[in-house]
Amino acid sequence: MLGLRLFLGSLLAVLFASNCAHSEGVVDRSTLSHKHVAGYQGWFNCPEDGGNSWHHWFRNKPDADALVVDLWPDLSGFEPEEVCQTGLKTSSGNEAKVFSSQFPSVVLRHFRWMREHDLDGAALQRFVIALQSQEGQKRRDRVLHNVMRASQSEGRAFFVMYDISGADPDRFVDTTLDDWRRLLESERLAGHPRYWHHGGKPVVAVWGLGFKGRPGSVDQAKRLVAALRATPGGVTLIGGVPTWWRTLSGDAKPEPGWADVYAQFDIISPWSVGRYGDERSWKMHLVKAVEPDIEALALSGRGTSFMPVIFPGFSFRNGGGNDEARFDKIPRRCGEFYWMQARDLLKSGKVTMLYTAMLDEFDEGTAIIPVAESEEEMPRGAKLITRHQSGCAQPSDWYLQIAGRISGVLHGERDLLEKPLSSMFYR
Repeated sequence: MLGLRLFLGSLLAVLFASNCAHSEGVVDRSTLSHKHVAGYQGWFNCPEDGGNSWHHWFRNKPDADALVVDLWPDLSGFEPEEVCQTGLKTSSGNEAKVFSSQFPSVVLRHFRWMREHDLDGAALQRFVIALQSQEGQKRRDRVLHNVMRASQSEGRAFFVMYDISGADPDRFVDTTLDDWRRLLESERLAGHPRYWHHGGKPVVAVWGLGFKGRPGSVDQAKRLVAALRATPGGVTLIGGVPTWWRTLSGDAKPEPGWADVYAQFDIISPWSVGRYGDERSWKMHLVKAVEPDIEALALSGRGTSFMPVIFPGFSFRNGGGNDEARFDKIPRRCGEFYWMQARDLLKSGKVTMLYTAMLDEFDEGTAIIPVAESEEEMPRGAKLITRHQSGCAQPSDWYLQIAGRISGVLHGERDLLEKPLSSMFYR
């Protein structure tokens, strides 16, 4: 069954690509300047993809009480070969379905949406904990191959971001380096026609160094960073770092040596999800974190670029142990919260690249791809955020539309900064 579904998925992807590939509007993958990047988890599984799990949908088996997501996907228009039957029913009596990132046509569909909405490309999350087993590596490789095909078909760019969360503290450095070298050699990753470069070098990112609760000492981090920088021909190295990386406080480990680690990154991208939740706290974050970060990097004289992280909202009830306090913890406010961050960051002209978290993060409620409109499209008894939460009336691709507007500003359409979201065209 797996082979058939993957074959059908690949066939659909090829047919889809032949119809959707466009020579016009192909993203310039030689630079991250004036680009809008979306984080891409690609970690969703179902038994029908051969993994015998509901990874990142349910804890063990399909059940409303076993959900680990706070958003439910809108699968309107998906082909039968692209979806997985959960056995659950929606309140309207229909089958509740999900998708798998293992299916090539699913990833291709996601990249088509990026093209249609002018998102420049993706930071493909490559979880080091998954690379510690042969089966995990195999499945992450399949997602990588899906992204390689989809990015070429849709004219988007991509780079790999290693996430060290939960990885073995004694093995994560070697696991990361072994994998990166393997991808360069066996996959010819840096030479892929849609792999992102910046400053003439292939881009690679590491997320999690220096965070409290993440593996890694200063010495381990220095070894990892030095080895990545020693890649033949060099790399442009992005650091997905703590919010308070500069002051070594808050979510950042306090040892002074971490400052030397951060100084080795070519691009600094501080994590911001959950660090503010309304206009007041956002303005405080700008004053206390973002603006001093920009100033410090400018004064350092190292030429380090700054890639802020923005997000549409946050909810982590189901994946967070059914914690009611985390349900819709940071409301989306019909897109105003997402747009507010981008607008204020871009107005100054000092921010020339942005990272949206995330394209497909249903667990923490930050996904910008289409989600279910109402409870009638969700499993009975599930507690999930709907697209029309708080009385919003939006089209299914509303957050992708906002992402496209953000891209437009980065691409030079600065007049968009002065226009309210209400002026946007509903597709």
